[in-house]
Amino acid sequence: DRKGNLWCVDIPFGRIFRISPKGEWDLVAEYDGWPNGLKIHKDGSIFVADYRKGLLRINEKTGAIETVLGTAFSEGFKGLNDLHFADNGDLYFTDQGQSGIADPSGRVYRLRASGELQRLVTNAPSPNGVTLNGKNTQVYVAITRAQQIWRLPLMAGGTPSKTGVAIQLSGGHAGPDGIEMDAEDGLVVCHLGVGVWRFDSNC
Repeated sequence: DRKGNLWCVDIPFGRIFRISPKGEWDLVAEYDGWPNGLKIHKDGSIFVADYRKGLLRINEKTGAIETVLGTAFSEGFKGLNDLHFADNGDLYFTDQGQSGIADPSGRVYRLRASGELQRLVTNAPSPNGVTLNGKNTQVYVAITRAQQIWRLPLMAGGTPSKTGVAIQLSGGHAGPDGIEMDAEDGLVVCHLGVGVWRFDSNC
C-alpha cells in the first residue's frame, strides 16, 4: 500500500495479514471465507476475490468485511480467484472455480467504476491471474489448466475483440497462476512448479 506495507491472504484459514516495512505482522481480518486475490484501489480500499464469498471490501482499520458482489446475474460465482484495477477504476476479476480442460466454464468479469457488471469470458479452462498492459488496451489472463496466457484486446469503449492465446507454456505442477505487468510492459508469470518467467512486450 502507500505506506509500504505488504498485504497477503491466508486462504484456508480466512485471514488477511499486513506486513510492515520492518517485517512486523498484523492480522487485519479473520472470517469464514477463502480469500484469494487482493488488490488495493487507488482510494486505498482493500478489495478481495474470495472463493466462497465473492467480491469483498475490507476495512483496514476495523477488519470489517463488506460484500461488494456475492452473485452475478442472479447466479452464484464458481469461485473467485484474482482481480486487477484498471487506471479508470474498472475492476477485472476471474471466476475460476473447479473449471478446467474437461469443463471450460471459467469466467472473466469487469465491474465498471459506474457499477455496471460485464461478463467478458465464459469459456475459460481455469482463469486465474489477471492484469492489463500499461495503456489499458489489452487484458491478460492466466489460464492455468490449459497452460496458456490469453490476451483480450479492448476496442474503443472497452469491448473485447478477437481474444487469443498470447503465450503457450508447458510443464510444472499445474500452469500459470499470478501474473503482472512491469514498467516496460513485460509480463511476469508465476508458473507453478517451474518458477517465474518474464515475457517482453512482444508477447
